[in-house]
Amino acid sequence: EDFTSLIVTRNDTTINMGGEFTDAPAPGVQGDTFSVRWTGRITPLYSETYTFTLIHDDTIKVWIDGALLLDEATYGTDTFTFAMVADQLYDIQIELTQGETVGITNEWECRFKWQSATQALEVVPATAVIPTDEIVKRYECHIAFPSATECSEVHEQLMDRVPGWDWTDD
Repeated sequence: EDFTSLIVTRNDTTINMGGEFTDAPAPGVQGDTFSVRWTGRITPLYSETYTFTLIHDDTIKVWIDGALLLDEATYGTDTFTFAMVADQLYDIQIELTQGETVGITNEWECRFKWQSATQALEVVPATAVIPTDEIVKRYECHIAFPSATECSEVHEQLMDRVPGWDWTDD
């Protein structure tokens, strides 16, 4: 439960895992004592203040753009708000630790939801989340070009398609 022994790496398209599991969260992971760290970027559809709701068992921590916005040591449902700009990418990290509960085996839960004045309450959809490794892939250029200039021009065209990308940034 302390993030020291990496057992599995995978991309979860959403964080919507319900309670009363009888299996471990992944092969090789003990079902009643484990830690999970989700990292990536999130992008909203609307420029509004969002209310995030996390239903969790046990400890949960959430960072957006490096700011710790939620740090709860007991299971439950917790909320926090964060103002966001439409189509802008925000770094996000969520950590869940599951501790053993006496008499209960493999019961854990984590659901990550959002809502705003325009956005109805829903599990944050896969279309709004970009896993960290996919961000890296978006910035790579693995094509053979006769000149560096030609590669740069194509790279610029590709980056224009990435939400929140500003080609003028250095």
